[in-house]
Amino acid sequence: MRPVMIFTMILLLLTMTSCGTVQRPTLEDLGMVGVIGIDVAQGEKIKVTAAVPQPSEEAQEKIQFYQEEVELTREAIGKMSSQADQTLTLAQLRVLIVSESFARKQGIREVLEYMYRSPIVGDNVLIAISKNSAEEVIMGEYPNKPMVTTFLNDLLRPRGVTAFTPFTTLHDFIYSMTDEVSDPSMPYIEKIDHTVRISGLALFRQDKMIDTLSQEEGKLLQALIKRTKLPDLKIKLREDGEEKPVLLLLSFIRSDMKRRCSDDSTNPQYRISLNFTSELLEYTGKRDLSDPKQIEELEEKTNHVLRMKVEKLIEKLQGMKIDPMRAGECLRKKERGGWSKEKWTEALSNATFELEVKNVIHSTGTLY
Repeated sequence: MRPVMIFTMILLLLTMTSCGTVQRPTLEDLGMVGVIGIDVAQGEKIKVTAAVPQPSEEAQEKIQFYQEEVELTREAIGKMSSQADQTLTLAQLRVLIVSESFARKQGIREVLEYMYRSPIVGDNVLIAISKNSAEEVIMGEYPNKPMVTTFLNDLLRPRGVTAFTPFTTLHDFIYSMTDEVSDPSMPYIEKIDHTVRISGLALFRQDKMIDTLSQEEGKLLQALIKRTKLPDLKIKLREDGEEKPVLLLLSFIRSDMKRRCSDDSTNPQYRISLNFTSELLEYTGKRDLSDPKQIEELEEKTNHVLRMKVEKLIEKLQGMKIDPMRAGECLRKKERGGWSKEKWTEALSNATFELEVKNVIHSTGTLY
């Protein structure tokens, strides 16, 4: 009888153990969050919105939306799972949208650091700041677009036409936020009717948003960061004999930036040389563009306008005491000791910039 009793006890223990064990969900039991949004809620809470694609062909709605107001981002996923028929996970997260009000008021460090430390969240998650609430963007109706998780992911991918903004990933922002020679930035989007557009660039001091740049300013900033291929740029000129301002549309074939700085870390002096090679796509003036002399005069005028625009942009950044153009990198290389982000922030306000801009119009396209 003893062997039978022992076998019975072991079987009973195994049964009891299996009854008390929580089984890990299978792949079919997981709800893959594709887009997550962060908004301001009442008190100290944050409002989290999640979009989960439904892979089943039988599903009437291709996207399931969940919302929770929590104190910590991590709480939201657990609470959302309690109201879903699946266990939600961020393993397939592709896009994070943060509202402008949240980024200005509370900052985004805690949200990003939680995701950055999470072993299941990839570093290539794309981030953007929304003029509207993140809820409005994620839960909006886009009848002529694919489902919102695909639409937003494609929108925030690098493309030549929207190269006025850096396409910022989770890793990019954390790196720039903790860097001692620059300040972070990311795409600034807004929902208009039944679509979402990238309307500019959101600027940050540490983890808090402080201002925006227009598309034009963003293009010039990319030149200062040393991007070699810039998107098309419209320029407005005043020409003798023209009643209205003359408009030009330049397509940049290449861009080159060289930067030098003095050794003075208190009142640094910079010399920046910007060299462009462009193609003239459109022109509303009366110049004879088949005449090389006329082209040279046009180049001189565009050089002057471009230099004024870049100078105005640098003054704007100095006034905000932020450095998304990474000008501090040149100075830090010469600093022997005592460098800090705070020291550079103060020095940036006192820095002087001497600019040289040269644009060579390589061709006039099919105009002439």
